[in-house]
Amino acid sequence: MLVIETATLDNVPGITDTFLACFNDEYFAELFPPTEVGVKYLHDAWSAFVKDESAGVFIIKDEQDKVASAILFFEQPGGKPPRSWTARWPGARDGMNGPMMEEFFLGMDGQHHQVMGEKRHTYVKVVFTLPSYQRQGYATKLINHVADLVEATQPLYLDSRPNAVKLYEQLGFVRQDCEIRGEMVPMVKPINRADSV
Repeated sequence: MLVIETATLDNVPGITDTFLACFNDEYFAELFPPTEVGVKYLHDAWSAFVKDESAGVFIIKDEQDKVASAILFFEQPGGKPPRSWTARWPGARDGMNGPMMEEFFLGMDGQHHQVMGEKRHTYVKVVFTLPSYQRQGYATKLINHVADLVEATQPLYLDSRPNAVKLYEQLGFVRQDCEIRGEMVPMVKPINRADSV
């Protein structure tokens, strides 16, 4: 049985390790290098997310008590554009590719702002599962958990990797047309009107 837990600071090293194991292709290894600098960067970032009152971090552990899957989301109250990436993620450190990081996050910010504007919504920033546990319902359970928390009152927005679009479509997300092109695909899970009445 998959048990969802609210992440704590004690979980941050495990989240960092799992993140690096999931985002390890050439592109992401350049963006978030698996070096001492990159690991420290991610550790600091995830520590800040766990402490941020506008963010939520949930995890599912495996039988060995290691983080197998995690989700990070932000509440966007509306009435103003979503916070920029620099208000959420630390800037690149020495030994990291700052211009690449800026290009990556600015593309997502542009899409996010264009699609959602000043609407109230929940921004699912990232969800990931260790390769050995993929296709076993971990990410689906985390996304559905967040949707159950908010979907009757606000839509969910996320940036999908191109190869994950079909998975998110099965969960009710709809691909969004966007003039701004980035590495990711903008998607929205609309409010479930039947639940909101």
